[in-house]
Amino acid sequence: MLECECVLTGVDIIGVVGWQQGWWKMAQDYLRVSVAGSKMTRQAADDLEQRVSTNPDDELSRVALMGYYPARAIWHRADREKSLNHELWFIRNYPAHPELRFPRCSAIACADKDLYELGRSAWLEHVHEDCNDVAILSNAAAFFTRWDREFAVQLVERARKIEPANNRLLLDLAHIYYLGLIGTHDDIWLRRAYEVYKELADAEPDSVREVAQFADIALRFGDTNAAKAAARRLLTTHPAAHPQVLYEAHSVLGRIYLQEGDMQAARAELLASGAWPQYDLDNEFIAIGERQVVCEHLWRSLPAWKAGQIQLILWILQLRLGGKPKLSRNWLLSYGIGGYANDGPPF
Repeated sequence: MLECECVLTGVDIIGVVGWQQGWWKMAQDYLRVSVAGSKMTRQAADDLEQRVSTNPDDELSRVALMGYYPARAIWHRADREKSLNHELWFIRNYPAHPELRFPRCSAIACADKDLYELGRSAWLEHVHEDCNDVAILSNAAAFFTRWDREFAVQLVERARKIEPANNRLLLDLAHIYYLGLIGTHDDIWLRRAYEVYKELADAEPDSVREVAQFADIALRFGDTNAAKAAARRLLTTHPAAHPQVLYEAHSVLGRIYLQEGDMQAARAELLASGAWPQYDLDNEFIAIGERQVVCEHLWRSLPAWKAGQIQLILWILQLRLGGKPKLSRNWLLSYGIGGYANDGPPF
């Protein structure tokens, strides 16, 4: 691991608004440097690029630039190339580097097929059959999670054979399967996701996010008993402090009651689910013509939002006029714009 000093001119490292100059020895504080880099001006980024061109081993400047480019890389090919080049430097020189666990640059840049091939080729140089470095296998899996999930699963499974008691690897595996469930998937993928999440929920019962996801996956898989038990455990041990968990637990229970034909219990779960912008249970009620309870849920959600109230009121009007809108989170129902009252990490 490199340990270096770097002048991060223009980086808001200590939370002070405005630009300051100074020296910080922060070889372990990569996340802080990356977040600070996202606040740089273009001129500050150009200054750091100049530093890197004269000193390629300037690790912290590269980390800051990897924080700077992703938001801009969406729109500009040149920024995609620059951001990926810094990530490639770490892949080629330090593939076990902790910064590569969160491949923000390649997640955007590799939407371009030729740039993806650069990243893919760089990782394949390291994850040959003789590779037994868990950090390298895990970092490579993080890269491939977005682009080749089956291969990402293989890499994590290889790492788990080396460190079978490493629950972080189990968490990585669950994350890959969960992402695969968002898009098109088959029953085999759902079964594998269920098995991995069941193992994770047993191994890490206090992992709030993962237990909530297991409840949803178990219901989709058809294990209603496991889904109900997980949802009830969440409501018992992690009440309203986690609004997303609150919604997901009540949503799972409500969907189970709908399957069982207990409309009264299902309605109660929806009304208890809070104002989190997730609407699986609402949409199930709309699909069967139960609009009134959805209107009431949306009405109760209004105080939690600012601009988001506009969207909620539009849905209420559509429902009362007999429409069947598809409810989903959008830009009005987001933290920065919609103004959710419980702004902050849900877990």
